[in-house]
Amino acid sequence: MKRCRYLILVLGLILSFGVAGASHASDFSSDNDHLGEPPDPSVQAWLIEIPESQGTGASHRYSYLPLISVQRQTSFWADEYRLEPGECTGLHWQSIGVRQVFLDGLEVALQGTLQVCPSATTEYRLTVVQTSGIKDYHRLAILVGGDDAWFGVTGDGNFYRGNLGATVRLEEFMDFQCPYCVRHALQTGPLLDEAYIATGEVVEVFRNLPLDIHPGAVPAAKAAYCAGQQRPAFFWSLHDWLLQNQESWNQDSQPATQFRAAALRLGVDILRYDACLVDPTTEAHLQRDVQEAHSREVRGTPAFFINSCALSGAL
Repeated sequence: MKRCRYLILVLGLILSFGVAGASHASDFSSDNDHLGEPPDPSVQAWLIEIPESQGTGASHRYSYLPLISVQRQTSFWADEYRLEPGECTGLHWQSIGVRQVFLDGLEVALQGTLQVCPSATTEYRLTVVQTSGIKDYHRLAILVGGDDAWFGVTGDGNFYRGNLGATVRLEEFMDFQCPYCVRHALQTGPLLDEAYIATGEVVEVFRNLPLDIHPGAVPAAKAAYCAGQQRPAFFWSLHDWLLQNQESWNQDSQPATQFRAAALRLGVDILRYDACLVDPTTEAHLQRDVQEAHSREVRGTPAFFINSCALSGAL
């Protein structure tokens, strides 16, 4: 029996999709033998117990983040996302109607600017404490020189971040226009990154599953893919931007214009980007992901696999 202890926070989030109703045609089941009822009916949280190994009786018990919908009231951006060694850029943020804001752990004003001069590729994190107490995590990466050690493409052509040699592989099927994918990106995903991906224990692999109900999902997927064709780190930077700013571009009848502008700010070669968008191999890559999702009986987003363990539906 394979060990499935790493993605407990993700599982808790997926259970919230089943309770709240996700962007899918799937029926995430809660009739799991290991699933407990919420400890307090007034608190939207789940408790689960999963055996770590078979036959030993050992188990781990985890509690989950409150399942409260995200209110996106924050912008976080940089003047330049791509620097040469010795260069600097400005970070900017603005939050409205929130309790507190922290930049890399230090409390800052709700609106501000900071000049940074990273010597290596660096990810900056803005932690926003909502009035409800829920924390959202906004992040952006400043790329320095050719330092892309933590980003890459797997042998089968999928973007990853983390340690490719990690024994645990987190594979996620996402739709950039799915609101529950945003919840993962703002709440659970950054916690997993900090605890497991940044420490080298887990490698995160991205797969596309744009749903028919989301007209902006395919253009967004192509935008991220084409940015990544120039540099894998560009994929993850645009991936984060698309999810963190979904509420803005979701209201745009022509969101591809915003995608192009965001890619340009990252430093992509815009002519190569434009050519990639209409290249038949780009569509073929997306369709390969969709077919793979269907072959695994994934019908909704987000869906996760940890090695061979599926985390959508009953376990």
